[in-house]
Amino acid sequence: MSSSRLKLTLVLLSAIFIANCSVEEPVMPEWDLPMKVPISSERFLFSEEIADSSSGIEVRGDTLTICIDGDIESQSVCEDDLVFNGSDSTATFSIGTVELDSIQTECADSVVLSDIMPDLSSYIGMNVCIPETTVTSVPLNLQSEDFSAAVITECEVEIEVHNNLPFPLGPNSFSPEGMELSVYDSAGVFVTSMNIPQEIPPGGKGSVVERITPGSGWIRAPLSLEYNIPVARDTVIMVTGEIFDNASCRFGVTLMDLEVTDIIGKISSQQISETHRIAIQGGNRIIGGVIASGGIELLCSSSIPLGADLSVSIPDLQSPRRSPCSGDLHLPSDGSGGYSEDLAGYSVENHLHAGSPIDSFLINVDLVTEESDRFVHLSSSDEIEVRFLVNDLYFSSVEGYLAADTLCVSRYEENDVADYQGFSGGVEFEFGQLTLLIENELNVENLRMNLEFSGYHREEGGRISDSARVVIEDCEISSGTETAIVLSGDQIVNLLNIYPTDVACSGELIYSGYSDVSVGDEINCGYSLSTPMQVMITGAEPVDFDPDTLSEEDLGEDFQDAAGDDIRSARLTARIVNRSPVGGEALLFVSGDPFRSELYDTTGYSSNHNEFYKSVEMSPAEVNPLTGFAEEAAVSEVEFMLSREELRVFRNSAVRTGLRLYLRETPEPVILRGSDYVEFTGQIEMKIRIKDKDEE
Repeated sequence: MSSSRLKLTLVLLSAIFIANCSVEEPVMPEWDLPMKVPISSERFLFSEEIADSSSGIEVRGDTLTICIDGDIESQSVCEDDLVFNGSDSTATFSIGTVELDSIQTECADSVVLSDIMPDLSSYIGMNVCIPETTVTSVPLNLQSEDFSAAVITECEVEIEVHNNLPFPLGPNSFSPEGMELSVYDSAGVFVTSMNIPQEIPPGGKGSVVERITPGSGWIRAPLSLEYNIPVARDTVIMVTGEIFDNASCRFGVTLMDLEVTDIIGKISSQQISETHRIAIQGGNRIIGGVIASGGIELLCSSSIPLGADLSVSIPDLQSPRRSPCSGDLHLPSDGSGGYSEDLAGYSVENHLHAGSPIDSFLINVDLVTEESDRFVHLSSSDEIEVRFLVNDLYFSSVEGYLAADTLCVSRYEENDVADYQGFSGGVEFEFGQLTLLIENELNVENLRMNLEFSGYHREEGGRISDSARVVIEDCEISSGTETAIVLSGDQIVNLLNIYPTDVACSGELIYSGYSDVSVGDEINCGYSLSTPMQVMITGAEPVDFDPDTLSEEDLGEDFQDAAGDDIRSARLTARIVNRSPVGGEALLFVSGDPFRSELYDTTGYSSNHNEFYKSVEMSPAEVNPLTGFAEEAAVSEVEFMLSREELRVFRNSAVRTGLRLYLRETPEPVILRGSDYVEFTGQIEMKIRIKDKDEE
């Protein structure tokens, strides 16, 4: 038997032991570091050794012994097993509130002095006192090149007054609140009213800004401005023809920071930023994974009367270049377009909280419309519709929390598993056992198996004359390790009693919960169908594991030059699990003596500092008096403190190691099964004094 795992462990152990040189100065910071070095298990199966006459085991009694074993074809995870169903979803993104910076309006005419005080024509060339008074005039139309109509929900209105009259304008006894201003639309719908309480001197400018909420009705251009002209105080002026004909008051109205639901006009660029989520189908939640094949397609249509650029990004899908999945397309006004992306090679990961599962893919949608240099009708209900078509996504690896699903166990068949020549056929077995040893590479939280194991008896002519089956239901499979399923009872006995020549099995694996699985991960299953063996151990020869040699090349130059003084303690913990009614002893041999020819000969070990061995007692398993079987394994554990001399054995240029197993005689026959075993495991526990190299 190979003990390469023991060899590897001893190399690691020896490398630590030999590194034991001490340096006198300087004294550096140091501490103790605990370390555990596991020793891989070695298993001794009685079914493999029972036919070896040198073992001293004899089969006695009338019980017929049969052991049928084999390996079921490996079940590998393929891309079809790691597929997430595609989806088809649609999202609409409306323009919403239209935002405009401003709408300019201008008066075609100014209010001229001759219009509001025509009587001054009789006083040209004279000094005249203009009394404190308030005059009114006809409303002014405010033309706009920016819009013809709009439904304004909110905006700021700024009215500017440029006073080019020869007297100040402002509050007086007739108009104590100053200049009063009212705005109406072309249909006479009231928009707003406000006043300018400040005095506006000749040649000066006054303004007022207020935020208004006109409502939900249409406001149509041109706007109309009603106003008064309040002379702030008595003012003496020289009336000239130039002043009478050209002195004026000019008005301007600007709508700013507008929020509208409908507008007919020139529209500045509008922007939509929205999100959408595509659910991961089946209730699965993904932590991470790599997509082998699959893709996504976007089909877009627009009812917006403006051309627009659409950008889409899916940050939880990362390209092989580590950039989010993204795409851009241009949509013509009231038009459509599409975009597709091959997701092969993309990885899935939570971009907000790494390591946390996601149940949907977040999609960021950004739309930027073009500006219009002509009048268009834009409504807040104008929208784009995006259809997200996700193909089935096949993963090469995936980690996450998976909803319950099944993997098919392909049918396995094996013929001529046993030859029953010489058997009378009238012998029936009283006991039987089916053992399945499952090596599971799948890291799955909940993995259960349903399996049907069948046997067939085929006559020499090829005709199947009998059959039986064993049904295994809802059997739990351990994750990432070996699971032993041991079955006995009537189903097994019935299967053995047909003298099966062929076997077959098929079934399914049911998985759910946390999973970390890749294509190629395997589940391997070996089976053993056996009856109990009734044997007696008499003068059994020891069973020797093949010895190994640790060479200088294995140890390495650094290993040979190292000292062992930094090892504070080293303890070997050995553990024997014996699922048989046979006790015994195990000897572990370690020798650095190049002249020793027989590693397992204990002669001279006590006087030679270059070698040592350790003995471990192996207790027999307790036998169930009702069945005669050892059903619960006996566990023997022992600890050895390794001395300095024993550690120095590993300084030799070549170190040999080996394991010998002695089986004790049994005073009476005992029943063994083919699956009975003795397993040796262990570990080294050490404390190493570590010095801080950075301080050197």
